Amino acid sequence: MGGPLGFAIQHCGPGSGTVGEIRELMAISRNVCGYSGIIGFGIWIFLTLKKKSGLPRWAVLFCPLITLWLRSLMIHLPAPVGLPLAGGWGNISHMIWFAVLALTYKDWGSEDQKEA
Repeated sequence: MGGPLGFAIQHCGPGSGTVGEIRELMAISRNVCGYSGIIGFGIWIFLTLKKKSGLPRWAVLFCPLITLWLRSLMIHLPAPVGLPLAGGWGNISHMIWFAVLALTYKDWGSEDQKEA
């Protein structure tokens, strides 16, 4: 929603009703996505630590540590490169997380079928 907000500020002014409406939508989406994300990550962590998923336990600790470390490095990037990376960091960190999941996932169902 950052793009539409920027256009609304540019064309309508920062105190306009349009900007206020977009900011309200942003707050709602942050709350909905934030709470559902916390619940989803909690379930993922619980299942991974209990070895009920096909993922290694180290992913629970190292995925957040790696993405937080990379985020702290963004302040050292040159100006034109740093802004898009900082603005899209949520998407970048999700991409890293899904890449780790895809590379480390073990399909237990197929192993059970092979043994039968």
